[in-house]
Parts: sequence; structure tokens; C-alpha cells
Amino acid sequence: MNKENQEKVQEKKEGEKYTGAILASLFSGVIVGFIIGILFAPKKGKEIKDKSKELIDKSKKTVIETVDKTNKFTEKSKSKFEKVRDIIIPKKKK
Repeated sequence: MNKENQEKVQEKKEGEKYTGAILASLFSGVIVGFIIGILFAPKKGKEIKDKSKELIDKSKKTVIETVDKTNKFTEKSKSKFEKVRDIIIPKKKK
């Protein structure tokens, strides 16, 4: 093996070491972060679940109210449009 090939092989081995070290560090960080997150979580899962349900119910209520208001507005607009249209374009007499 010539000197260039030996250098390339050496560089490849060093690169593999770094890749393994990076992956090991990443994995360790994920595990430590998970444990710290569980230990210092501000609320229990049940509390979070209850709050989520409450927010979902409020969101549904708001959507229903918004749809109702939009339908009422649409009906009013439609009625006013028809009145204006009848004034601008009178109906043809038969």
C-alpha cells in the first residue's frame, strides 16, 4: 500500500470514530433530556389531558358559533342583495 492509500484509510477510520462518538452523544443526550423532562414536568399527564379536552371543547364551541354567525350574515347579505338587485334590475312583466 502506498502512502496516499494509507492516509485515506487512516482518515476513514478517524471519520468512523467521530460518527460513532456523535451518535453516542446524541443518544445519551436524548435519554438524559427525556429523564429530566419527566422529573421536572410541571403537570401530570391527567391534568394535561383534562386541559386539552377543555381547549378542544372551547374550540368546537367557537367554530359552531362562528359558522352560525357566518350563516346569519350570509342570509342578511343575500336578502339585501336581492332587494338592491330588484331595484336596479326590475323584474320583467309577463
